[in-house]
Amino acid sequence: MPRGRGRNGGRWGKNFDTSSNQSGIWGLFDAHQLKSNNSWGFIPVPPGGASYTSPGTWSWTCPPIVSSVCVVCIGGGGGGHQYSTSAGGGAGGGLGWKNDIPVVAGQSYTVVVGGGGSKSSYGSSSNAQPGNPSYFISSSTVRGSGGSRGGYGFGGTGGGFVGDGGGNGGNGGAAAPPTPRRAGGGGGAGGYQGNGGAGGSPGIGASGSGGGGGGGGRGGPLDYGGGGGGTGIFGVGSSGSGGPAPGSNGGQGGGGSGGAGGGPYGNGGLYGGGGGGADNSQGEVGNGGGGAVRIIWGDNESFP
Repeated sequence: MPRGRGRNGGRWGKNFDTSSNQSGIWGLFDAHQLKSNNSWGFIPVPPGGASYTSPGTWSWTCPPIVSSVCVVCIGGGGGGHQYSTSAGGGAGGGLGWKNDIPVVAGQSYTVVVGGGGSKSSYGSSSNAQPGNPSYFISSSTVRGSGGSRGGYGFGGTGGGFVGDGGGNGGNGGAAAPPTPRRAGGGGGAGGYQGNGGAGGSPGIGASGSGGGGGGGGRGGPLDYGGGGGGTGIFGVGSSGSGGPAPGSNGGQGGGGSGGAGGGPYGNGGLYGGGGGGADNSQGEVGNGGGGAVRIIWGDNESFP
């Protein structure tokens, strides 16, 4: 869960009330004492939060007495590729978080949630799509970038991030030799203090680090690679484990920090897991997991 020092109104962790409701003549020592014991014009900021988990552009309005917020953004995972003998997995979305972003009560701010990339249809000329970025105010304030798509013979590249901290998404499995190459697993979403795990190619997916999602395992002949695990939006937790590669359908990567593991048929987990590739023409290939944005405020609230 989020933790840390106060985040509103400077180092005191309060918002100062500038109304003239004090009487008498105050010396510097008196003012210091009143300020220190929290009895002079300071208003506690109760904790609050807003979560955005549906892809699209949204507007958040700052509540009264809030002067700064902390935000985490997870980009969408890339879609997996579908083709015989060489189908790469999509990469995981990046996660970025930033504290002490100045805001003004009553003003509205832009929130963008990136969707996961769609899977390809069968055929080497039909491409999967990359995941889209998620950000707050602007892409240069705090952002989780989307993971790139899987393709014929290559896996996607994990999304990066902008902020005080975060992690890159794991790369998608490249369906590497020996021939036939088969299906790579999807990459895990980035963590709060480390990167998502890479999709398996060959073998099992890599575990995430710093609360990131685990990569999906490689798929066997006529099967699909496991979807990458997503990452949760409520602060750093345990990292997701890599998915197994039993020689048939690849196992799904585990979710990190309370996020969801990869879903059926190689779909990437929420939030930000990459989709697994598929070595068949049956549609058993994964879409990337959608991204998310969470905004928190109040005394003693911060990421990671």
